[in-house]
Amino acid sequence: MSDKLNEHNTTSYQITNNYDNLIINKQSLKFLYANTRSIVKPGKFDELRCVVESFQSTIHVIILTETWVKSDEEAKRFQIPGYTHYHQHRQDIIGGGVSIFVHNILKHSFVEELEKDENHFLWIHIDKFSLDIGAIYKPGRTNVTNFLETLSLQLHQRKRAVVLGDFNLDLLNPDSSVEDYKSTLLECGYSILNRISADYCTRETSKSKTILDHVSTDLKENKFHLAIVESSMSDHKQIFFEIKKYQPEPKQRIEYEALDYKKLYKTLEELNIEDTENKEYTRLEEKLLKSIENCRVKKVKIRNPPKQEWINKEIIKDINYKNILWQQHKRHPENKLAEDSFIKQRNLVANKIQRMKKDYYYKKFADYKLNPARMWKLINSLSNNKFREISIPPKLLIGGTLVTDTKEICECFNTFFSSIGAELAQKIPLQYHYSRIFTNSKVDNNDKILTAMAPASVDEVIKIINNLDPNTSSGIDNVNTKSIKCLKNLIAPELTQCLNSCLEQGIFPSSLKIAKVTPVYKSGSKTDPSNYRPISVLPVVSKIFEKIIYNRLETYLNSINFLYSKQYGFRPKSNTLSATVDLVTKIKNNIDEKRVALGIFIDLKKAFDTVSHKILLDKLYDIGITEKPLELLKSYLSDRYQIVKLADHKSNPKQITYGVPQGSILGPLLFLIYINNISTLELKGDLSLYADDTSLFYFGHSVESIN
Repeated sequence: MSDKLNEHNTTSYQITNNYDNLIINKQSLKFLYANTRSIVKPGKFDELRCVVESFQSTIHVIILTETWVKSDEEAKRFQIPGYTHYHQHRQDIIGGGVSIFVHNILKHSFVEELEKDENHFLWIHIDKFSLDIGAIYKPGRTNVTNFLETLSLQLHQRKRAVVLGDFNLDLLNPDSSVEDYKSTLLECGYSILNRISADYCTRETSKSKTILDHVSTDLKENKFHLAIVESSMSDHKQIFFEIKKYQPEPKQRIEYEALDYKKLYKTLEELNIEDTENKEYTRLEEKLLKSIENCRVKKVKIRNPPKQEWINKEIIKDINYKNILWQQHKRHPENKLAEDSFIKQRNLVANKIQRMKKDYYYKKFADYKLNPARMWKLINSLSNNKFREISIPPKLLIGGTLVTDTKEICECFNTFFSSIGAELAQKIPLQYHYSRIFTNSKVDNNDKILTAMAPASVDEVIKIINNLDPNTSSGIDNVNTKSIKCLKNLIAPELTQCLNSCLEQGIFPSSLKIAKVTPVYKSGSKTDPSNYRPISVLPVVSKIFEKIIYNRLETYLNSINFLYSKQYGFRPKSNTLSATVDLVTKIKNNIDEKRVALGIFIDLKKAFDTVSHKILLDKLYDIGITEKPLELLKSYLSDRYQIVKLADHKSNPKQITYGVPQGSILGPLLFLIYINNISTLELKGDLSLYADDTSLFYFGHSVESIN
């Protein structure tokens, strides 16, 4: 039967214990497969990264079995720059687990994952070749009949596929289970590409040779190359595999739109935007957007794969020598000299990798000590916080129905995100909405009130534009910060007049109240919208106008000494460090006085999303914000919309009826006003806040005295 399984394929073979000796065809799609027996073990994944980095040509797909990863959070630790990591793991018992790393020069998508009877199936799809890639792991103890039934169903769903994995079925020992396995593959139209020979075994001891790791495919017209690579990373050998004449782009080409800033500046100069009719912002916006659209150009850039500077040829040479010693030790386990030589080289490799990484990152931290932005970027990369998945989910499961159309996926996300705040807020019992909120009304007591906001100057607007982060994304209007910065001297005078007109009229322009929302995957099932975080981006001009309002509102709040002194969130000269120092100091002082400390920590669920606009506006009035300023803030909060955007697909707008705007400048300050009256409650303890995160401490000479 093995001859039949190989009759459609022309495959070349190789055996090596040295990665440098691999025969590599540049015009091919390249795979590296390894049964790792735990990438969690310290140093093992770093060694794998060294191996991947050593190849002169890009490895497009890396497949690992027996990863021993136990959670999504743990899987985030294992990333290879330039690759997307897909994984499946066991949660309750040790062992198992599969991973697929796909190079980002290949446009690809997640297809399916399945764990059944402890067997793992993980599938991804490569668009350019219309090819499915499967990673499969079958433990030795699982029922073969049940496994083959699932395998048959999985393979029948694929028309063009390559499968790599550890099947724990020895092709060198054709018993009934192996024959049933071969029959299943044949019925599904698949061929085994392994050379069925003891010389090409994938696992070897001093007493046995087995082929447990298999490569199979239903491709009929292609040529292949398969190399068995001796490796000491586990008791299984690795497989280097190529599909010949199957070459993806050698480098990642990224097509994007850019602005011709010289042309844009000249266009607006000729338009004479200072003649904006009635100083209406909408008229200025029309001119600006039209000019920007006319000045867009198509560009292409080549993204080179990132290199790890701590990896060098010397360490690859050491790894290759370690593999040679491992091979000798396996074949002669009784030879103490062979064993000692291998252990010595293994320790040398592990220590060298650890030392090189340590030295490299120590130098990086030293170089960045005066550059906080780069320092945090480095910290995030080391903690894998930067690996936020913003790729389009292939499907969502909504009420038992599978949604696969991208436009519909956008709609589903928008419906979910836009309703979270309202649904939670409506669950709050009505009797708590206005309980003890309004106590000392500034208006009723004829104290200082805010009846108008001072107009902005051109210098203030230019200063605000200068302070904007140039790297932020554009809003739904597709106008980026860089273009506004480029045009600031040209548009600032007219923009200032338009925004002052809005201040005077108490109107926040409708076009500035539409947020572009991108879903970012957190953890859990990728088909569940609740496992994604909405990231909102507002138009650049919205941020400029909000900052103008913020400056005036903050000045007024300071003049009436309104905000609680121990509110550390979103305030100038106040941060998490201030809050921590305050907390630690009061605990230490009480401990020094032999007093007991009792702490209560409160975190409000979706606090920013559940803000009632009516209650917030009533609170604003209560603290003396009236007339046009109050109308402006009411206009700012009302009739807000959001649109979910994924690649070139957009949802229809959905109205937001609760919450302060995410991604805004004014939102956090409004939230502090909304929550400020917590400090007026008779809590009797020592209260500190960081936005909605609340800590309440009680101190006494004993627990009983605190009670």
